Amino acid sequence: MLKLCILCVLCVTCCAVPNYNSKLFTQWRDFPSKIFLNTSLLRPECQQAYENFLDGLNKHDLNALKMLDATAKIPSGILNGNIVQYGDFNECMGVKTAQYCLAEIDFGALWNESYSEYRDLVQSFNFFKDTFDAPAHRVPGFTMARWGFCIPQECSAEDLEKSLSANFGVLAQIRPGMCQKATKESKDLTRGDYIARLFFICVVLLVVSSTLVDYYRDGKGVAHTNGIFMKILQCFSLRENVSKFFEVKENDRSEIAGLHGIRFLNALALLMSHKSVSLFFNPYMNRTAAVDRVSRPWTIIAKNAIVYTDVFMLISGLLNANALLTDLHNGRAMKFKEKLINRIFRILPNVIALILFCTYILPLMGSGPLWPVVVDHHSTLCKQHMWKNIFFIHNYFGFENMFQCLTHTHQLGIDMQLFLVTPVFVYLIWTFKRIGLFFMGVVALLSTILRFWVSYEHELTSVVYFGISVSKMFSVASLSYILPTHRATIYLIGVYLAYLLKCSKPNTSFTKWQVAFLWCFFLPMFLGAWLGPYHMVTKDYVYDKLEASYVLALYPIFWGSSVAFGIYAINRDIAGWLGTLFNWKYFQISTKLAYALYLVQFPIFFYNVGLTKHVDEYRTYLQLEVVETIVIILCSFLLVLLIEMPFQNIKKVLFDQPKRRDQHQHMRLKDFKSG
Repeated sequence: MLKLCILCVLCVTCCAVPNYNSKLFTQWRDFPSKIFLNTSLLRPECQQAYENFLDGLNKHDLNALKMLDATAKIPSGILNGNIVQYGDFNECMGVKTAQYCLAEIDFGALWNESYSEYRDLVQSFNFFKDTFDAPAHRVPGFTMARWGFCIPQECSAEDLEKSLSANFGVLAQIRPGMCQKATKESKDLTRGDYIARLFFICVVLLVVSSTLVDYYRDGKGVAHTNGIFMKILQCFSLRENVSKFFEVKENDRSEIAGLHGIRFLNALALLMSHKSVSLFFNPYMNRTAAVDRVSRPWTIIAKNAIVYTDVFMLISGLLNANALLTDLHNGRAMKFKEKLINRIFRILPNVIALILFCTYILPLMGSGPLWPVVVDHHSTLCKQHMWKNIFFIHNYFGFENMFQCLTHTHQLGIDMQLFLVTPVFVYLIWTFKRIGLFFMGVVALLSTILRFWVSYEHELTSVVYFGISVSKMFSVASLSYILPTHRATIYLIGVYLAYLLKCSKPNTSFTKWQVAFLWCFFLPMFLGAWLGPYHMVTKDYVYDKLEASYVLALYPIFWGSSVAFGIYAINRDIAGWLGTLFNWKYFQISTKLAYALYLVQFPIFFYNVGLTKHVDEYRTYLQLEVVETIVIILCSFLLVLLIEMPFQNIKKVLFDQPKRRDQHQHMRLKDFKSG
């Protein structure tokens, strides 16, 4: 055990003297002061700065002592995974001549096979395996120790890397931007900075002006002006938009029942699943115990998160096809252009607002050890690649190359691309029923085969299992998860459900035995797709690419079919209490919030990760932390009120007015003829 302690100290602190002795446990002062033992490796300016630092320590200089104090020390609980130590970020940044560097340290070369049991404890069972080449901005790694150093500004990240590697026999890396100086150089504002500020200032001014005008008119009894400018201004009225947001209508039988409730529960499950990804970016003193806790079979609920996004894909296919089928059912041509415009005004303003905020505003709102990775890095990506998001093609550029701005918005790209081909399927099943259904079946089958082949060929998985590498998770996303060709199956199930609801008799009656048979058939299918791979999330699971390929290929069929049946059962009144629950009318409010909630959750998650400066204790309730969840809901609410609803109102002003004018002229002509 003594040898293990020596090994851990050497690996984790990377600042002990070569001739190790037991005094290192008590004389912590010597550790960080001797980071650069072999000064011949350093550049001349770093050598001089380091010597000045040592001289300052001998003279009890306050700034030198603060730098020493701010550098992370050996903690307790190394065997419980407590190997992420930030030190004191704020104290270091308070010294004008210092900089804070967070180093990733791979001490694998120092481990002996006989100590593999202890290695697993120190590295928290390698929940996610990471390497120096693995992307670090979306998925946390467990292989590396992360250690905070407060060093002179004259020393570079390369100086620190070389010293750690040469003096202690470990591999060390400091990612770009992870050395943060106390005195930052002022940067000139770019065109993007001005555009972002102007955008949000204009939105706030429009909202305030519109709301004041609205109150003034009501107070004076003044009628609303018909001018185009005043109509657009009125679109931003906070008073009207709040009223519309909380407006709850009685359930309309012409609408597809149950979707509001399904959206709510699915959005909540997705929120908790996404939170589990960002949660382990933070350092925990009981990280090994926490990882052990999330290795239970029931955690498949969070680790099989793809099923929750697939529900939204199915609902999207259902609603898109239903709208087009309604046009055809009413004897009209499919108004695809109108629906495309409506979709653009519904989705794009929120995306643009979020990109501008996360790119040019959010990076100025804080700092912390991981801030450059989880906040600044995304800002840099967005500056280079935001145009891909605006044209909804960003999902084709992959996760592994980190060519994505706001990576979680890939779902919008998939949804838009599948929406564009929906009229083809709808036209075929409406005009040539058998040919259309056969064509849809062939496409769904090809998508299934493609998922299986790619998964088997590249050893992918839809379930997050123990020991999966960060790079592998990015490969799963790039090669399957973010491609519409792989998500077409679940989407087409939604399209078929729309056809079934529209074209089957609404008063179809089922006997009790038929209802019981249907539920007994689809319920196991639902539970199997959702919870079936529970054994894949335990620590002792060994990856089997054939099994993983079958799961990835077939789960959309079982999951989509069972969810589709649930929606069908609710609309045919054979769902019992489940239908009553999902038809609760107040779920309409959550539906209005769902899209914004999806957009803002990750920026808030990583904002809090970036601000974290201390080691905490993992507790289960952090999976849905109350204050953070309330902030997410409030920010989503603001996004809806200030951006989403106003631009939907503008769409009605710009594109619905001609329609109303034509209807008005038609009525006048009809009155004239009848007169």
